[in-house]
Amino acid sequence: MTSGTPFLSATATGSTPAAAVRDAVGALGGRVSPDSLGFAYVTEPFAADLDGVLAALREATGVVHWTGCAASGICGRGVEHHAVAGNAIGAVSIMVAELAPDSFRILHCIRQPEDVDDSPLDDWDNAVRPLLGLVHGDPRNAAVHDLVSLLPEALECYLVGGMSAAPGGPAQVADEKCGGGLSGVLISASVPVAVGLTQGCRPIGPPRQITGMDGDWVAALDGRPAIEALKDDLGPENFANLRQMGGIIHAALPVEGSDTKDYVVRNLVALDPHTGRVGVSADLNEGERMMFVRRDPATAEDDLRRMIRRLVKRAGTPARGAIYVSCLARGPNMFGDGQSELSIVAEELGPVPLTGFFANGEINNNRLYAYTGVLTLFL
Repeated sequence: MTSGTPFLSATATGSTPAAAVRDAVGALGGRVSPDSLGFAYVTEPFAADLDGVLAALREATGVVHWTGCAASGICGRGVEHHAVAGNAIGAVSIMVAELAPDSFRILHCIRQPEDVDDSPLDDWDNAVRPLLGLVHGDPRNAAVHDLVSLLPEALECYLVGGMSAAPGGPAQVADEKCGGGLSGVLISASVPVAVGLTQGCRPIGPPRQITGMDGDWVAALDGRPAIEALKDDLGPENFANLRQMGGIIHAALPVEGSDTKDYVVRNLVALDPHTGRVGVSADLNEGERMMFVRRDPATAEDDLRRMIRRLVKRAGTPARGAIYVSCLARGPNMFGDGQSELSIVAEELGPVPLTGFFANGEINNNRLYAYTGVLTLFL
């Protein structure tokens, strides 16, 4: 492969990691150079044997450098595979991209904020200035939230990625099996990329200022009981049927300074009609802004298609490859069994090699999101 040539990607299932890797490599459909950067994602049945997955990938391809993680589900071009309880069949999704040796560096696991400045990159980041960081976080380490906010500024890069599945141990790949923090790969500005975010929601009312907190409860918005603001946004009929709208209506926190009207979605966990308070799964303070949003399959699909169309137009050139990180609450939980999320991506994106995973929290720039999809195109 040469610069401008599409990457290679494939997915496969199997009863063992070796069998799935063999089939995936066989389906790549092209010659793989050992100079490639490899991306590998596996479902949870293969999480315990990531060492075996890496060994099989290196033996079959000759590619030395790999990054990825284990997850509840994985993404491929037009397909997705999800772990099923009690089913030992696993799946693997791989993509290989021949890049100049100096255009990327594996980011080995960083576990605490104080370790960010000490990350051993052989001064590569000072000479190259990475444009993009693809990272995978361990959900068992609360410090990962701080790392996500600190790393873009420390390395002057844009982060994409998500939280891996780690039910019983390390579940990430950064040239070796690792876990407990944040790891992945840094890619230089010599490799052009474009990134898009789909929220999968639509606002049903305006942003309002939090003017009262009662412990962890939002007591007042714009000087009125918070529940009255929700009632205004929903309308009397929908508010009366709010119990039937569980999982559809959420709170959203606008990102200050965003030129794309970005927001972070959080769950509504409780309503207190007697006091007018609203419970939100977020650490909130008086003076911050909050609004209510609706999340349903039709809204999510429309927003996904719009995001991809805007991203393709902005890119202005055919993509060589793509990485898609979606929320584990999306996929079949949102789109059902009739049409998979990745088939929608393929319809809009075309025959672009793709890999990725379903995350327990998605990373875009310096924030951890929920219910979103993050699409990265390599141009």
